Amino acid sequence: MNYEQFIAHNDTHEELMSIIAHNFFSPTSAEVEPNVNITHLEHVFVALLIQIVLLPFANARVTGAIAVAILLGREIAQHEYRLGIQRGWEWGETLPVGMFEGVWRGWTLDSVLDVLLPALACTIVATAIKVIKAKRRN
Repeated sequence: MNYEQFIAHNDTHEELMSIIAHNFFSPTSAEVEPNVNITHLEHVFVALLIQIVLLPFANARVTGAIAVAILLGREIAQHEYRLGIQRGWEWGETLPVGMFEGVWRGWTLDSVLDVLLPALACTIVATAIKVIKAKRRN
């Protein structure tokens, strides 16, 4: 049932909001589990490693942003492949995913934490480096 058909047959705002909430905001089983798994810690380690390796070339905020951008791109690519597989895609074919669809579709709590925890860790390191440098100057 599309939106026009729904409006033609139903005139209650609560039913429409219920359908929207169910279709777009209902958590999957992966989103409900609040456990931090090993991949989150691995992502934090990789992000911090990238940040530290790049420190001789740029400041800590820039290197942290680069590390998080790499992990964000990886998560978006995983969403695109997951969507393609759900749509019957096989290797060698064009991926049946629209532009930017991996950005706004397919996010679970697990994939959000795979980006959010490294971002938090890189922010903490960048802030700590800034505070240490400020104390050395004084």
